[in-house]
Amino acid sequence: MIENNPDNPGALVIDGLGRADLGVVRALGERGVPVYLATNDFSTPVNRSRFVRGRFAFPDRAQPEAERVLALTAIGRQFAHRPVFFSTGDSSLLLFSRHRGEFEPFFRHHLARTDLLEELNDKRRFAKFAQEQELVVPASLVPDSLDALKAGLHRLRFPVMVKPAEKKYWDKHPEIQRIVGGDFKGVRVATPDELVSLYEALTPYDNRVVIQEYIEGRDEEIFSLHIFIDRNGVPRGWFTGQKIRTYPIHRGVGCFQLSVINRDVYRVGLEALQKIRYTGHAIVQVKRAPYRGTFLIMEINCRYSTWNYLHTRAGVNEPYMAYRDSLGLEVHVAAEQIEGARWIDAENDIRAFSAYRRIGEWTTLAWLRTYVGRNCYAVFAWNDVRPWLGLVLRRWLRVRVRAASPKLAVS
Repeated sequence: MIENNPDNPGALVIDGLGRADLGVVRALGERGVPVYLATNDFSTPVNRSRFVRGRFAFPDRAQPEAERVLALTAIGRQFAHRPVFFSTGDSSLLLFSRHRGEFEPFFRHHLARTDLLEELNDKRRFAKFAQEQELVVPASLVPDSLDALKAGLHRLRFPVMVKPAEKKYWDKHPEIQRIVGGDFKGVRVATPDELVSLYEALTPYDNRVVIQEYIEGRDEEIFSLHIFIDRNGVPRGWFTGQKIRTYPIHRGVGCFQLSVINRDVYRVGLEALQKIRYTGHAIVQVKRAPYRGTFLIMEINCRYSTWNYLHTRAGVNEPYMAYRDSLGLEVHVAAEQIEGARWIDAENDIRAFSAYRRIGEWTTLAWLRTYVGRNCYAVFAWNDVRPWLGLVLRRWLRVRVRAASPKLAVS
């Protein structure tokens, strides 16, 4: 039995095997919250964070749901007082949401309504839901057949993006990986004929796709509202960030993010969340549509983003707000964010820069200038250096093993 403090029982973070886990762990740990990690891979950088007090083995998302429910319940039984549940991945978020009645005796949480999480997580459902709620979104089509696709082509403005309802549907099919070239977030399609051909290629493996108008423009036109709304529906802290670069470029995950106050992004995002009566932590991603002169909502996420630590560095610690609200404690309204702070995934940003430079969007000098200022990084942090050291050591050993392999084979 873990004899945790009833007034500060700690947080259990499900490791999504990405950068987001480290951001949440540091945001909570820096405020004195004991953090426990549940993971199926004890070699990840977050596992080495000095803020992690304890670790639990937890089945990965490929395992049966019933097995994962039993495992999470078993973890919860080990605490004398209920910790707060945090998830940085869709699979564990939905697992907890769908079985919250079984988990609530062992964990506190700040999740939105189950039905709302389901609507927002599945892109097909969200496309229909957004239209019903009259949210400001790009034109979308959710076809159930090739005939339905052809009948709806006139409603689309090309180019478009073809996206999976959930990335896991594409991830598990080798043939889909070949068709989309590994772009599990979506494929850009320029013409109706190309769209029909792609749909015909995909549907033998997965027809649960969303076709959405592609908003032209550089990646700097993509913004996000990150906000925490308490259980009474009151916004307690918000942060707006701007994507400067992504990897892969123009369609990938942000690798260079900037803290910038944009009240139009805040207004569009908050209006949407209030319309659907959302509570908890949310991310509203928008992109400026030049021909409309406004921002359009691309998606609403309920988990913590890859680069969530930037909020904390900019003075808006949303995980800590969520922690206090989950415990029923007062949550003070956060001060306005610090502008100009940046979050950098340096490894992917170097890869992205090479691609941007080839098409003339970034010069070497302009790219280097963006590194001058108040920065935080995906893995490295002066107050928590072990995750970075562990990552460097692993890669050094991998290089050494590869270098030694030919010599061993010859001998």
